[in-house]
Amino acid sequence: MCNAAPDVVQELLCDESAPGTARALLTRSLCPEHQVHADDGLLLVSELVTNAVVHAGPPLLVSVECTGRGTRIGVHDGSKQVSDVDPPELEDLRGWDAGVDEALPDIAEHGRGLVFMAMLTDEWHVTLDDDGKWIFFDLGLVDRPAAV
Repeated sequence: MCNAAPDVVQELLCDESAPGTARALLTRSLCPEHQVHADDGLLLVSELVTNAVVHAGPPLLVSVECTGRGTRIGVHDGSKQVSDVDPPELEDLRGWDAGVDEALPDIAEHGRGLVFMAMLTDEWHVTLDDDGKWIFFDLGLVDRPAAV
């Protein structure tokens, strides 16, 4: 675990302010060592929180944990519905440097968050709980440049 930044969990209002609040939380919670992955984290947390507001509902929480090797970010929403696209189906997109349209030309505008997760994270998974689900993603586990 990183000694430079404590673990953070914050409940957010499930409204249009939530993505900005989540970005601000992530910006102030990342330790200096893991700031290199801030842009990827900000994009992904915005995507997941927006999806939670639009499709899932409360309780909406965001967590940030420096694991020592990288950063684990989680978004909790009030839905137990999980996408029918499994992470292994997207595995070959990890590190893809072309645009999303080139990666999956047939995917609709909705559902691109999964493509971003596959392209930008080192690992990600979904965990169900009594109140909905957590989507966790890890950045900084693999030595590769952050997205530009």
